[in-house]
Amino acid sequence: MKTLVSALCLVGVLMASDPGQQKLEKIRKLEAESDYGVIPFTVKQYKEFVLENPRPYDVVTLFTVRSGCDECQSVYNEMTGVQYSFKQAKEDVFFGVFYYSQEAEVREIFLKHGIKTVPHICTSK
Repeated sequence: MKTLVSALCLVGVLMASDPGQQKLEKIRKLEAESDYGVIPFTVKQYKEFVLENPRPYDVVTLFTVRSGCDECQSVYNEMTGVQYSFKQAKEDVFFGVFYYSQEAEVREIFLKHGIKTVPHICTSK
């Protein structure tokens, strides 16, 4: 019994020190707190959860604007349905939305990906 407890503690310590596993838990929490399971990424979150490795999960990101684009809203609505399907399949695929603004860091990310029109969907594997 003592060996089993020691082994379980070791597994817990190893998982806690695995940066990929830590990110997976953090993005799961963001998903749970989001509307319809689609995470509204800030610049910092986008860089951490989408661009930086390790990333033991996939991310589908919708680049869009907050208002004035009916097609963008339609794509967002469809995305929530797709997200629900992946969630039911228990896949480590997360869905996010990144909104355009005039902030320099936001514009930099749009330019980095070559995005000139919205809606635009990118996958990160």
